[in-house]
Amino acid sequence: MRKICNAILITMVFLSFSCSLPVVPDGGSQENPSLPMVYGSVNALKVVGDSIYIGGSFSYIGPPVVPAAGFQTSDGSVLNTNLFGEVNGSVSVIAPDGAGGWYVGGNFTKFGSAERNHIAHFNPDGSLQAWNPNANGNVAAIAVSGNYVYVGGSFTSIGGKARHGLAAIDAAGNALSDWDPNPDSGGFIGALAVDGNTLFIGGSFGIVGGVARNNIAALDLAGGAPIAGWNSNANGAVQSLVVSGTILYAGGNFTTIGGQSRNRIAALALDTGAAASWNPNANNTVEHIALAGNTLYVRGDFSVIGGQNRNQLAALDAASNSALAWNPNPNGAVAAIALGGGTVYAGGAFSNIGGQTVMGLAALDGATGSVLGSFNHRITYGSIGSLGVWNGTLWAAGSFSIGGYARRNLAAISKTTGGVMPWDPDANGIVYALESAGSVIFAGGQFGSVGGTARNYFAAIDETGSLAPAWNADITGLYVDAFATDGAVLYVGGNFSAVAGQARNNVAAFDLSGTLVAGWNPNVNNYVTALELAGNTLYMGGSFTSVGGYTRNRIAALNAASGAVTSWNPSATGIVLAIASAGDTIYVGGEFSTIGGRSRNYLAAVDLTGTATSWYPAISGENPPLQVAALAVSGGRVYVSGQFSTVNGQACSGLAAIDASGNVITGWWNPPCDFVHDIEKNGNYVYVGSYGVFCHQE
Repeated sequence: MRKICNAILITMVFLSFSCSLPVVPDGGSQENPSLPMVYGSVNALKVVGDSIYIGGSFSYIGPPVVPAAGFQTSDGSVLNTNLFGEVNGSVSVIAPDGAGGWYVGGNFTKFGSAERNHIAHFNPDGSLQAWNPNANGNVAAIAVSGNYVYVGGSFTSIGGKARHGLAAIDAAGNALSDWDPNPDSGGFIGALAVDGNTLFIGGSFGIVGGVARNNIAALDLAGGAPIAGWNSNANGAVQSLVVSGTILYAGGNFTTIGGQSRNRIAALALDTGAAASWNPNANNTVEHIALAGNTLYVRGDFSVIGGQNRNQLAALDAASNSALAWNPNPNGAVAAIALGGGTVYAGGAFSNIGGQTVMGLAALDGATGSVLGSFNHRITYGSIGSLGVWNGTLWAAGSFSIGGYARRNLAAISKTTGGVMPWDPDANGIVYALESAGSVIFAGGQFGSVGGTARNYFAAIDETGSLAPAWNADITGLYVDAFATDGAVLYVGGNFSAVAGQARNNVAAFDLSGTLVAGWNPNVNNYVTALELAGNTLYMGGSFTSVGGYTRNRIAALNAASGAVTSWNPSATGIVLAIASAGDTIYVGGEFSTIGGRSRNYLAAVDLTGTATSWYPAISGENPPLQVAALAVSGGRVYVSGQFSTVNGQACSGLAAIDASGNVITGWWNPPCDFVHDIEKNGNYVYVGSYGVFCHQE
C-alpha cells in the first residue's frame, strides 16, 4: 500500500508545494526555523551528526514561495526576495504604474492579512496601497493609460459593479468608470494594448459593445464602443497583442484573422485590422510577443515557426517572415518573457536553456540566444507567470522560490544552520528508505541509477555524495523499501527476487563490506515494507503470507543471525508498514484491523508471545486510506505518523505523540500535514518528513 500512496505523490507534487522537514523538540518549539522547504515528498530521513539526510520524490530545496521578486539586470542579484509579502495565491500579471509602483493581478484574495481580490496596487517600497477594486475572478491583463487602469480577465464583477472580463478603474481611487464595452458573459480577456485613444483587446469572446467581434477588437477609450469597420475576426483565442508603428502584432490559437489564413501569429493594420502579408506560420499556440526593433521574440507551445524548428522560443524577422538563428531551445515550459537592454529574460519550469543548466529563470543574449553567465546564478522553482523590466530591474511575478538548490530525490541539510549541504548523489527515481552505518548512507527505492551510475533500487553513498565502490547489490525486482542494521550486518527489505545474481525473495542481508551473507535466505513470498532489529531478533512487516515455508500473515520475527523464522506470530489482517521496539513490547503500524488476536485498527502493541496488549490508541480520519506509516519510540513515548486526522478523538493530523498508557500527549506539536511519511527521534528532537502544506509549529 505504501507503493500506491507514493505513486500518487508524484502527481501531487505539482499541485501543491510541500513542507518537508520541520524539526520539533519534545516540548513543541521549532529547533531551526531556517530549515529550507523541500518541494516534493520526503519519504525517508536519517539524522547522522549534524546532517539530516532525506530521500523522496523532489527536485529542488530552497526558501519559501513568494509572489514576486526583483533582480538587478546587471548581475542577477536579488533586490527583494519577497516584494509583496505573503500571498494566498498566484500573481499572473505585473504592470508598472508609472511612478515606481506596480499593479498586480492574478488568482489571490489576500496579501498578508489584507483582503485584495485578484488585483492590487503596491508602492515602490512594496507596501500595499489602499486601492482595492475587488474583482470576483482572475485578472490576467493590465494596461495603464492616463488616469485609468484597464484590466482584463474572467471576472464578472469589479468595483462593486457588473463587468464581464473588462473594466476601467480610476488610478487615484477605487471608482469604476462608466466605460463598459461589456464582452459577452463567459468570455475571457487576456491581452490588452493601448495606442493613443484606442484599446486593443484579445481573448475568447464573440460580442463587444453589442456587436460581433470574435476574440479581438479595437475599442474607443472615450466611450468604450468598438471602432466601426475594425474587425479582424479571429477564429480562435487571441493571447498577446503588441503595437509597433502602424502594425498590431497578434498571437494566439487562431488559424484565420484579418481576413486571411494565419496560423497563430499575424501582423494587422492598426487602422483597419486587415492582415498584412507577414506570415511566420506557427504550428501551435503563440502565447506572448515582445518587440525589439525589427525583431519579434515569441513564446508559445510551438515547435515550428518561421520555417524553422523552434521549441517554445523563437526570434522572428519583422520584414521576412523567417525565424532568425536565435534558438535557446529550453527543455521545459516557458511561461513568460521580457526584454531589456539587448537581453531576453525567460521564466518557466525549464532546467536547461541555451545549452546550459539553468533552472526557472534565465537571461539570454538577444542576438545569439546564449545564456549570460553574469546573471544566471539564481535557482528558481515554481511558476513565473509574468516578467517585466523597468529602470534596470527585472521584476518577476507568480508563485516561486528563489536561491535554492537542485537536488534530485536525495539531499542533506545541516540541522544547526538549515543550509543545504553539498551532498548530492542524484537518484533518478523515488527514494523510500535510508539507513546509515559508519560514514556510509544506504538508500533504497525505485531508482535505476545514482550519480549517473547504474544502481538498481539500492545504493551505498559516502559522505561526499559519491557511490561507495565496494557496494553494488544489483537487485532484480521492483523496489527496496526498508533497512535495519546492527553495525555489522545490513538487512534490506522490499519487492525483489534476486540480489547480486542470487535468489533472494524480498529480504536479504549484507555484511558491511558489501557482500551478500551466504545462506541467509528467509524466502518471503511478498514484499517487505518494515524491518526492526531488537537484539538477536529481526522483526519484519509487509504484505507477505509465508516466510521460510511457514504461514506468517504480514508480520514475522527472524533469528537475525541465521534468518530462521521464530515462533512469534501475531498474524495481521492487513499490510504492516512500520515496526518499532521498546524492551518487551513491539509497536506495529499499518493498514490492519486485527493483530495479535485482537481488534486493532492501524496501530497496536504486541508482546513477546505475539499477543496484542491493552495499549490501543484509536486512529481515525476522514480521508482514507488511513494508515500508520512510521513509528519511533523514545523516553516512554511512541511517535506515530501516517495518514489520519484524529487519535483518541483528538486532532492529530498525520502525527502524534502517545504515552505508555495509550493517551495522546496534549499540547505537543500538531502540524497541518495530511500525511507524514517518516519520523525519527534523535537526541532531544523529533524529525519528520512529509508532503502537502508547510509544517511548522503553531
